[in-house]
Amino acid sequence: MLNGLFIQYAAPNQVGLNDLGTMSAAQLKVWLGNGGTARLRELLTQPRLDPVATATWWSGLGHTVEPATGKVTVGEEQQLLIDELPDVLGNLNGVTATARNLANRKKLLQMHDRWKKYREERGGKVDEGSQEDMINKVWESLYDSEGRPKTNPQDPSDIRQLISFAPFGLGTGSETGFGASISVGDLDAAKHVTYQLPGLDTTIGKDMASKTKQAKDQRLDQRALASRNGIDPDRIAVVAWIGVEPAQGLGVFSNDQAKVVGPALRNDVTGFNAVHQNLENTARTTAVGHSMGSLGAMEAAKTELPVDNLVLVGDVGAPDNVTSVNDLHLNPGGTVYRGTYDWDHIAEVGHGLGWQRRSTEDPGFGAVTFGTNGTTAPDGTVENPTKTHDGQTGGKDGVYGYFDRGTESSSNQAKIALGLSDQLTNVKR
Repeated sequence: MLNGLFIQYAAPNQVGLNDLGTMSAAQLKVWLGNGGTARLRELLTQPRLDPVATATWWSGLGHTVEPATGKVTVGEEQQLLIDELPDVLGNLNGVTATARNLANRKKLLQMHDRWKKYREERGGKVDEGSQEDMINKVWESLYDSEGRPKTNPQDPSDIRQLISFAPFGLGTGSETGFGASISVGDLDAAKHVTYQLPGLDTTIGKDMASKTKQAKDQRLDQRALASRNGIDPDRIAVVAWIGVEPAQGLGVFSNDQAKVVGPALRNDVTGFNAVHQNLENTARTTAVGHSMGSLGAMEAAKTELPVDNLVLVGDVGAPDNVTSVNDLHLNPGGTVYRGTYDWDHIAEVGHGLGWQRRSTEDPGFGAVTFGTNGTTAPDGTVENPTKTHDGQTGGKDGVYGYFDRGTESSSNQAKIALGLSDQLTNVKR
């Protein structure tokens, strides 16, 4: 390892990641200005970079953690690297969510300003599915019409973190080429974390805002339940995960896209766990797959998905070579849950009407089934039934989706995420 005093003047190719931690902020700034930025990009984009090693390296650059809340504040050296390579650090597993959010927002604002100026000069409409459309939808999920970050004065813990952002149409695995994920709640500080994987035909350009709202609503359900059960309601995060978009259209009859979604989810969860391990924080983690999202989550778990709970909602059956929960590999003691309302014909079609994919409803599959058809809680509260395959409808015309607030489905998902499975309603084990 080189001495920080001399490394700032060393040839870039002589410098490794661990050498950066020996430099002061002033020395690091000199090195970056002497060709170090290109070397840093090379080091951070090498194949199969270990997220555990990355987490150790990143924390070694210096950040602070507030013991009472778990809040992370980036250090001066970290901020210098964020400013130099926001597109890399914003998507690098092993880097804290706090830092990734800063990096991704920096890149988002740069691109949003550029597209806004372009549209003001050229006029016309934004092409649906274009990069401009994608940028706008992510921006609208994070900022109000005046360009101010969305906040909640009644709940300071209700923050939004842009934890992944791939707007370049390259290498994400999505049909559009785009990827993005937004955490509602501080992912670094969270003690309970839920990843929500959306269903068929979801795209960032069309659905980022609605899926972020869905994550926010599930967090609200979890907060209410946490407060009644002695759990810290502020340290909860729910992620609207569209790191890779699910299958589109007739892709419902193929497992191909799920085989792309699965590894991407696994990598992100592994990176999250590496960060939490380095922060000495422990969280209960849950992955919730809706419709085709359930197929992607199971594809991840065929190899390993390091979460405590896997929840299949309105699922379309199990992927190839999965005949029971024993073929799905979660954290030790992890549990697979499922919930589908009685007349979900879209889920039935996704199963191939019994001939294409193994049904998760079969008793031999081994999943714990929770209620979605509506119930009345012991305190007299009516929890509405799910009556559509959709995620959320807002209760329009009395019809609720799987993720609408006030439904038995959403309530049961919250109980699973908080480790309160003994409170599940209409459960079959």
